[in-house]
Amino acid sequence: MLSTSLSALLGAFFVALGALNIWLMFHASKQLRDRRAKALLVRAHRIGGYLFILLFCSMIYFMLLKLREVPDELSVRSLVHMLLALLLVPLLFVKVLIARYYKTYHSVLMPLGIGILRLHSCW
Repeated sequence: MLSTSLSALLGAFFVALGALNIWLMFHASKQLRDRRAKALLVRAHRIGGYLFILLFCSMIYFMLLKLREVPDELSVRSLVHMLLALLLVPLLFVKVLIARYYKTYHSVLMPLGIGILRLHSCW
C-alpha cells in the first residue's frame, strides 16, 4: 500500500512527466535542421509516454487496493477522481494505437496529447 505522501509525489511526477512529453513533442515538431536531434526528441517522447502509461497503470492498481479498504460508499471527490482516471484509459489507448498503427491520422496526436495532459492535470 502506498502512503499518502508517496502517492502525492507520484501524482506530481505523473503530471510533470505528461508536461515534459508535451514539451518534447512541441520541440520536435519545430522545423529542426538536425534530423538526429528530432529523432532523439521523438524517441524520448515515446519512452516518456510508455513510462507515463506504466506509472498510470501502477497508480490505478494501488488506488484500487485502497478502495478495497473503504467500508462505506465513496465520496463525490473520489468518484470524480475515478471517473477522470477511467476517461484517461481509452484516450491513452487510442493515442498509442494511432501512433503505432494508423500513422495517416498523425494530425490527431497533438490535440489528443494536449487533451490527455489537460484531463490528468485537473485531478
